[in-house]
Amino acid sequence: MTSPGEEICGSLATQCLVWDRRIECDRGCPPPMPGCVRLGFGNADNVTLRLFLAVALQAVDQLMKSQGTLFSPEQIHVVRHDIHPMVRLDFSNAARYVDRKKASDEAARVSMAQAVLVKVAKNGHLTPCDPIGPLKTFMASMNELWEALFKTYKGIEPSGDYKSFYWKGICRPVLGLGDGLVEAASAEKSLCPRCEPGPVFSLPVWSSVMELSLSAKSPDLRDFVPADHRVPMCEWIVLASDGGEYTPYGEWPPRDCKDGIWQKEMCAMRVRVKAEARRQGVQWSRYPWPSTWKPEQLDSPVTLRTFQECIQWDLDERAAFWRVANLGDLLKSYRLSSEVVTQLEKDALELIDTAQNIDPCKHGRGWYIGSYPQAYVVLEPTDGGRTSRLCLATGPVCLTAQNKEEARRRHTKFWDQVRNDAGCKT
Repeated sequence: MTSPGEEICGSLATQCLVWDRRIECDRGCPPPMPGCVRLGFGNADNVTLRLFLAVALQAVDQLMKSQGTLFSPEQIHVVRHDIHPMVRLDFSNAARYVDRKKASDEAARVSMAQAVLVKVAKNGHLTPCDPIGPLKTFMASMNELWEALFKTYKGIEPSGDYKSFYWKGICRPVLGLGDGLVEAASAEKSLCPRCEPGPVFSLPVWSSVMELSLSAKSPDLRDFVPADHRVPMCEWIVLASDGGEYTPYGEWPPRDCKDGIWQKEMCAMRVRVKAEARRQGVQWSRYPWPSTWKPEQLDSPVTLRTFQECIQWDLDERAAFWRVANLGDLLKSYRLSSEVVTQLEKDALELIDTAQNIDPCKHGRGWYIGSYPQAYVVLEPTDGGRTSRLCLATGPVCLTAQNKEEARRRHTKFWDQVRNDAGCKT
């Protein structure tokens, strides 16, 4: 959240401003309220105390005006298109939450709200030393809780204003193509440092692939994620405990820990695609590995096993340099130009076309890439690194419509949604 007098980043002028930044959202709850998203923090997000208290105060505001109960963090929503952090609580759908609880009296209602807000602080990685004592002290009424939270907020924001400041740190730079390179480019003015234009050398966004890559306990691989997508690989230098250096051109621990990343990601992808098939009311089916991605090198002779192994090795290698992300995860941190989305959609059609040639089975005529769980974006250097592009990869299971015509309709519907989510200008 911005400070007094601080300007809003110009890149926030987009259709889809706020996103639930979690990779996997909790199940057992209804869809988000209309025009809203759930307040979900990614594993790499660190919420500021100012923002947290602004959210808490707005939540308690609504609890004072209603007899509703805040029993789950999933009830806390923010308005999706507002440049200000505007909180909404989902009371009307309370019965549809599997963890629904009822308060026996006002003190219990306050206690439940405090417990939920403590969970929000933990999910947002608020530091333990931050003063959230009002959430851990007995309060008899919502008004008493509000007064205590407001006193804490006034200590860091003398104006006491907790509704007029702008979002900060959720900007989505536009990824486009310029001079043969993928670059962050924007026509907006008053950009924050992250949104300044320049070539892109990595996709260091929290994603399901990155989460798997960082699962190694030793060393802490978070130190190897570049702070900025514009930092060239030649500047990726991490000091070792013995005084040496780690670089992508020498010893690079993310590469040593990468084996099996893509295989594990594809196991998780299968589960997500099957769930998506149920949601869309279609089937899912196995899909040929050779049509999921085209690796740089293939052994000879080429067999299905060779393809699978080469693809897994190739994408493991790219993941070690933070160049692979699920499309849905990527759009939580970036917008995409119309040119980029058109190319990704073209890639999707080409992958399906080659798959149908490889395996001309009956259900293959209904294959389509029509959901975020199926779509991965790869930042691919070309021409020895002098140029680059964004390409689409998918996995060995595919949504399957009844026929080719239905598949094409569902394909088009999804990619229209991608354009909207990517902030493409019409």
